[in-house]
This record gives sequence, C-alpha cells and structure tokens, in this order.
Amino acid sequence: STSAVPVEWLADTTLAVGTAILDYLACKKFYVKAHHTKAMVNLQIQKDNPKLVHAFNTED
Repeated sequence: STSAVPVEWLADTTLAVGTAILDYLACKKFYVKAHHTKAMVNLQIQKDNPKLVHAFNTED
C-alpha cells in the first residue's frame, strides 16, 4: 500500500504540470494577439514645430 502513494503523486503532478503548460501557452498566444492590435498614439512627431498643442474651435 505504500508503493501506491508515489504512483498517485506522480499522476497528480503530471496532470498539474501538463495543465499549467497548456494554460501558459494559451495565455501567451492570446495575450500577444490582444496587445499587438493597439493603435499607436503618435504616428508622427513634429520636432521642428514649436507649437505643442493643436487647438480646435468647438463652438461653430
């Protein structure tokens, strides 16, 4: 009966490690896809233009 404990432990550990690896790979795949689709904010930087803010009249 003492030899059954390591076999059960080995099976449980293998299942836990396999599940962790599958979770890691799935999260890595979806996390990379989700964060590469973000739009960039500053598409062009105007270093030669001293004007820092573009103002728009919203009262028209």
